[in-house]
Amino acid sequence: MALCKTLHLLIVDIGRTECKQNTRNGIFKCSDIGIDCLFEAQVTTDPELMRKFIHHAESDHKMKVLSADVIFEVQNAIKK
Repeated sequence: MALCKTLHLLIVDIGRTECKQNTRNGIFKCSDIGIDCLFEAQVTTDPELMRKFIHHAESDHKMKVLSADVIFEVQNAIKK
């Protein structure tokens, strides 16, 4: 998907489209964005990491809606 680089489309398509241009190894921890939590995800693509984080945030932190600020913090905190 050519427009997959935009945040909106990345989130809308998170369950359907793998953005090949975003492929890389990445590690994310909730503590990297100031959340007192031991959650850690290590994946090979950014969309996969975001799926794991969104599922974790919804189930463990009761965050039903993630703000753009949180999404940007997560994306910037991914360690490659």
